[in-house]
Amino acid sequence: MTEELDLVIQDEFLKAEADKLTNEHDDLEWLPEWYLGKLVEFEAREQAIRDNALGMINEIANKRKYLEWKWYLIFNGLITEKLKGKKEKSVKFLHGTAGNRTIAAKVKVVDEKKALKWCLKNCKEAIKTKITVLITPVKEMLLASGEEPEGFEIIPEDEKFYPERKETT
Repeated sequence: MTEELDLVIQDEFLKAEADKLTNEHDDLEWLPEWYLGKLVEFEAREQAIRDNALGMINEIANKRKYLEWKWYLIFNGLITEKLKGKKEKSVKFLHGTAGNRTIAAKVKVVDEKKALKWCLKNCKEAIKTKITVLITPVKEMLLASGEEPEGFEIIPEDEKFYPERKETT
C-alpha cells in the first residue's frame, strides 16, 4: 500500500512538473532536455543509494570479520566440547545450528596443460570437447548470400528509438 502511494505521489510530482512546463511553453521543445535530465537525476539518485548501501554492507562485513576473529575459535571449541563422546555432529540453538560437517574430498585442477596431458594418457573419459557455432562468420556469410538455412533465423536490421542520458561521474 505504501509503495503504491509513493508511486502515485512521485507520478503526481512528475505530472505537475511536466504540466507546469507545458503551460509555460507553446511547444514541446523543452521535453527532450527535461526527459533526459530526469534520467540523469534518477541515475544519480540510484547511484547515491548504491554508494550508501555499499558503505552499510562494508560496515556489516567488517563487524562479521571482527566477530569471527574474536570469537570463532572459542565458539568452535565450546561446540566441540559439547559434542565430545556423542554420536550427534551438531547442536541446535535458538538462532541456528553449529557443529561439524563432513566435506567430501575434491580434486582441483591447478595446471590445465599438465592435467589434460595426464587425462589423455590415463583417464580419457574425463576429456570433453564442445563444438559450437560462431555467429559472426555465419552472419556475414548469410547476410551476403541472402540464404536462410534450417536452424537459423535472420533478424533484419531495424531502427530503435532510445533516450540516452549523459554519463555522470
